[in-house]
Parts: sequence; C-alpha cells; structure tokens
Amino acid sequence: MAIMDFDPDSKRMRLKSVHPAYSADDVQKNTGFELVMSKSVPVTGAPTAEELFVLRRHVDRDGALKNVRATVG
Repeated sequence: MAIMDFDPDSKRMRLKSVHPAYSADDVQKNTGFELVMSKSVPVTGAPTAEELFVLRRHVDRDGALKNVRATVG
C-alpha cells in the first residue's frame, strides 16, 4: 500500500509515498497508530527494470506473488 520510513527527529513512522490505487487515508485506516505525513503524500513511482529483475529472479522466482493484491479494510 505504501512506502514508510522513520522521521529522524521524532523517530515516529512516516508515510513517504502511497502506491497507485491507494490513498494516504487508506494507509492510515489500516495502521494501528498515527503516521507522520505531509499534507501532500506523493504516489510511489513504478519499479525500474533492475528492480523488476531482482523481484522476478531473486525474490519471487515462481511468480507466486504476481497476481496477489493486498486488500484494504
């Protein structure tokens, strides 16, 4: 649903970007705590050719995750 990291000052989890088809509200509703986020959270960019190669050849060699989509709610 999103990419998160930690705010260096507060050490709280921060919403960096949301994946296409999701919103910051979707992410917040599916998190058990309040996230740090800017007023305008960007959409996560598409993976690069190199990232896709690594995912397909090293992470999910059998394609088990190819048709899986996380559910919201």
